[in-house]
Amino acid sequence: MKQGLSQQNLWHLANQDLMARALSEFIYEEELSASEKEPGIFEVAVGEEAVYQFSAYQSRWSCLNIDKESLLRNKQPCTDALRFCLDLKQALKVDDIIFGNWLEDVQNTLNNDLNRLQKFQRYTSSELLKLAETNFQGLLDAHPKIVANRGRLGWGHQDNLRYAPESLNPFQLEFIAAKKSTLVAGHDKTFDNQSLLLGMMNNQQYQALQDKLERALTGSQYDKKDYCIMPCHPWQFEHHIKPQFQWALQNLELIELGITGDFYQPQQSIRTLSNVTRPNNDDVKLAITILNTSCHRGVPEKFIAAGHKISEWLYQLTQQDSLFQQTSLRILQEPAGYYFNHQYQKQAQGAPYRYHEMLGAIWRQSSHSQRQSESETHMLLSALLQKDIHGSAVVKELVEHSGLTAEQWLQQLFKIMSVPLYHLMIKYGVGVIAHGQNVVAYFDKGIPTAIAIKDFHGDLRLLDKMLPEQSELAAEAKQLLTKLPSEYLLHDLLTGHFVSVYRFLSPLFEQQLNLTEQRFYQLLAESLEDYRQQYPQYKKRFQRLDLFKEKIERVCLNKVRFDIGYQDNTERPLPSLATPLENPIHQGLKDYRQESINKSSLNSSRNATPTIESNQEQRL
Repeated sequence: MKQGLSQQNLWHLANQDLMARALSEFIYEEELSASEKEPGIFEVAVGEEAVYQFSAYQSRWSCLNIDKESLLRNKQPCTDALRFCLDLKQALKVDDIIFGNWLEDVQNTLNNDLNRLQKFQRYTSSELLKLAETNFQGLLDAHPKIVANRGRLGWGHQDNLRYAPESLNPFQLEFIAAKKSTLVAGHDKTFDNQSLLLGMMNNQQYQALQDKLERALTGSQYDKKDYCIMPCHPWQFEHHIKPQFQWALQNLELIELGITGDFYQPQQSIRTLSNVTRPNNDDVKLAITILNTSCHRGVPEKFIAAGHKISEWLYQLTQQDSLFQQTSLRILQEPAGYYFNHQYQKQAQGAPYRYHEMLGAIWRQSSHSQRQSESETHMLLSALLQKDIHGSAVVKELVEHSGLTAEQWLQQLFKIMSVPLYHLMIKYGVGVIAHGQNVVAYFDKGIPTAIAIKDFHGDLRLLDKMLPEQSELAAEAKQLLTKLPSEYLLHDLLTGHFVSVYRFLSPLFEQQLNLTEQRFYQLLAESLEDYRQQYPQYKKRFQRLDLFKEKIERVCLNKVRFDIGYQDNTERPLPSLATPLENPIHQGLKDYRQESINKSSLNSSRNATPTIESNQEQRL
């Protein structure tokens, strides 16, 4: 094993990383103001007593990419993120109750990141790419836009060691039988309860569950045909289902069957688990009532009955649409879902939303199952933003392995990712929030080959104007989806994809691959403009859903927590807005058009020269 950093050095690194991210994001959200004292050196007054200084790269998104090791507080080296939080409390005038809760969130994040770094430090960027995808995913940085991004309020140290992504620790699931008359279920016609379970366990384990269910019903008025068996996260069962649903266990609405089946490992989203016993089999998304980043990680009822019809419709689009075929867009379908209502909490509709999301399961095709060849590899899109502990970027390794130039590699990435996402919105009026954890990227020898999109229960919206291309979407599924006017739907791409991914990716290309951010967004604009030229029939839709507008909304996530606090809410929190952003794709389009004019002028000049020479020769 490689000699790694000491525990204390890793702790300092976790603190520096959190402070750099916090400074960057609160400056971006316009809660703090930075001044450039000399080229690349910035200062921020945080409260009355502290001035933070650091070196940073100013990106095209009005964002500072801060060198965490350069951080100084009042000209002294700074490795105490909790001291920084106290400074921030004073600067932002945060209420003591909210601050105390946020400080707990931050401390949990630091502890959990320390656990990750202990494993992460062993790998260079090239070695990270050789890991099994589930292990690589477990070692990734968490949400880049949220300061307390590993808080997991509700879990203790041992819970994180057992169930967190960075634990790299497979575990088996709890199974319970739920009475069909109470269960909300939805699945396509190729699935039933038995086929779902046999995708999670072997025949002997399945039969053992059936036998246990039959014994539990002995002497009762019920038969095992009256029940469906569903998985439950073992932590959720122990901490919430057993105490909160004891009434259901006592009257045989639910029956505890125990832990069994294949082994699963948590993905970055925590509640979605990958089958590591049989990686081609479906992932499963399970409710976990902990607060992490923006909300409690439950499974709401709303999409369960018809949710499978949404992903089936999207899959059919990829099979019928020529552009999706050319770009190999893939859908991680969600063929089934179960939800069990708490019949008493259900009668209190204004109760905190977490009580309405405690017991549910959604099956989803695994990203591993969608590989098209043995040589194809895959990873979360957020992995492209990852740097190893020495600062070397994973994307740099991919580009160098591909044999392509940085420009060629980016052009291929935009072709298979941003263009089909825009086409999905333009032609079908569908917005997906394609951030780093909602997209899987596929590569062959480092070259981008495809993406797969996922998570359609709540993260997919429709244009509020009915389009004929939506006619095949089932009415009950269409009724469930949020409808947005074009100016709001557009931000699923602008904010959910470009700001959430490219804001962090483009500086890596400038700093490590010698491709400027200006050129990055020119290439992106070129890909999107070429797409628009191919579909003149959608001219009016391009005008309504214009990715190239000069300014876009600046969406803020961290300040929301300070606004609403940590008290319970009936609905999941919504982000707030600050001053609009300059859209770098707007400038990218101008640069692309100017380059085209210059090339055209140069070609005209070259074509004219031989004619003059020829005329001169004739005169001679």
